[in-house]
Amino acid sequence: MKTPCCSLLLITFMLGLSVRVYGQERFNLSTGVGFPEVLYLGASYQLRQTQIGVDFGWEPFRNVDWITMSVNGYYHFAGVSHFSNRRPWYGRIGLVYMKQTEEDFIDNYFDLLLRAGRDLNFSPRFGIALDAGIMIGEIGEIKGVWDSYFFLAPSLGITLFYRLKSN
Repeated sequence: MKTPCCSLLLITFMLGLSVRVYGQERFNLSTGVGFPEVLYLGASYQLRQTQIGVDFGWEPFRNVDWITMSVNGYYHFAGVSHFSNRRPWYGRIGLVYMKQTEEDFIDNYFDLLLRAGRDLNFSPRFGIALDAGIMIGEIGEIKGVWDSYFFLAPSLGITLFYRLKSN
């Protein structure tokens, strides 16, 4: 069933196109490694202490095609940074789509991520974000059958980010 996959791709694409630039907002580009995202590239948009972002990931190490796509919301709630008005401590919620392709089947999964983390700013534009939390449940198509499973698993990531200058 390809409808949920196509719908998520369309929603992610539309979110990426629907942002506007104002004086206090920032676009951020990022790359990182995490679970379940594996290796990923991303972009986010910041408005005051909130961010919305999309990430696209892949798993290059095994003999399996594994891609991920996620939509994430962040709220920066505590702390002070010398290099940024954005508070360094944040909460993150995300929806992750994963597609695993092997020789004889294709599996599709959706998972919810809840994480807390901290930005480590090295300059006004450059920093690293570390976060950890849990991955909750799974709705997926396994060998052609859609089903849902409830579980809790650790979820963590390290992200290198770069803030683009706003006008």
